[in-house]
Amino acid sequence: MRRRLVLSFSVLLLACTRMALAADPVEGREYTVIQPALPIPDAKKIVVTDFFSFACPHCFAFSPALRSWESKLPADVVLDKAAVTFGRQSWGLLAQLYYTLRAFGKEKELDRAVFEAVHVEHAPLTSAERIADWAAAHGIDRAKFLSTFESFAVRSFAADAEKLTTRVRLRGVPALVVGGKYLVGINDNGEFEPQLAIVDALIAKVRAERGLPAPH
Repeated sequence: MRRRLVLSFSVLLLACTRMALAADPVEGREYTVIQPALPIPDAKKIVVTDFFSFACPHCFAFSPALRSWESKLPADVVLDKAAVTFGRQSWGLLAQLYYTLRAFGKEKELDRAVFEAVHVEHAPLTSAERIADWAAAHGIDRAKFLSTFESFAVRSFAADAEKLTTRVRLRGVPALVVGGKYLVGINDNGEFEPQLAIVDALIAKVRAERGLPAPH
């Protein structure tokens, strides 16, 4: 009986600790401040930018939790994504794949399929031609996909994302930037919910700083 009480108390203490961390994240521990902050395209919208790569196994593990979290976001919060490369050619090809899918409006529909192709099926997405074959197998016109994949616009999006990694002093992925101001690195420890609770607290912090009304 005593052991059960001790266990119950430990679980309660852990839950309370997580709530405290989420309610008041500590700079330098749960997040870092980006200086200077990134430009704000719309002060009434809070943008959360997900820095990721389809090649990253931690991003693959985090993806389902992020998708679930995104589905519950209030109307004033928008999740954006930046596909990074860290200078790696293979990651660069997958970044171009993401921005090509986005050009076709397929990035959310095929997001998980790409992750699984890389990390479960070990598909050889190692060239533009092979990636175009994969896209064609998923219902996208191969010629149009390849043309878009190799376009200046897609390469520019990938290059801009890489510049952002330098701006925010990104050390690894996945990582989320809240309101262009607060950087949260995500640990692949299986405990994504409390980490996303920190992101929620920082969203509330940005909302208060901008004087925005609380969501209904």
